[in-house]
Amino acid sequence: PPLEKLVGEVRAEKGGGDAGPTELDDATVERLLAAHPGHPDLLELALRRALKDGAKPDAAARERLETYARARPVDPWPHKLLAKDAMERGDSDAAMRHLEYLDARTDNDPTFATELARLQRKAHNPAGARTHAERAVRISPYDAALREFAAAIAAESGDLAGARVHVEALVVLEPDVPKHAARLARIDELIRAKTPTTPKTP
Repeated sequence: PPLEKLVGEVRAEKGGGDAGPTELDDATVERLLAAHPGHPDLLELALRRALKDGAKPDAAARERLETYARARPVDPWPHKLLAKDAMERGDSDAAMRHLEYLDARTDNDPTFATELARLQRKAHNPAGARTHAERAVRISPYDAALREFAAAIAAESGDLAGARVHVEALVVLEPDVPKHAARLARIDELIRAKTPTTPKTP
């Protein structure tokens, strides 16, 4: 039922008067949740009260955040909280699950793809790290820090040509930084060393 209807019922129980959502006390919210456990408005109201002022979610709050995320899938808020909490607890699998959800639903924020690349890099998964780093760069191609990050991941995975693309971009983005030109020269040197030479025909 709409939250307004529930509020109206509470108001009627109290004999009228003001009983808007912000005036519902915690006990009433919990009573309503017991009757309507998947109600997104009630879940959000209870969670925002429990997690105000930056409070960290405990096990019960995490479970309720998961319930709210399922009840209102368009809201990124529970996924952001759950991803942050999982990273702080060192639960990379849970963090990646929520970051992937967030990343799949944005076209203008490289944060989630960057965090996924870092987690995959930490997990020694170069292919996964490269996939997410490249996506972050596609979202924000003029971010020098992201270019440098993507170049490092590509080099670590043995893709010198891919690393070269990002270092070349860095030379253009930051022409006054001499290390970029030096890195580009070094990558070209390594690529040449790896390229098999074709013997000349007599």
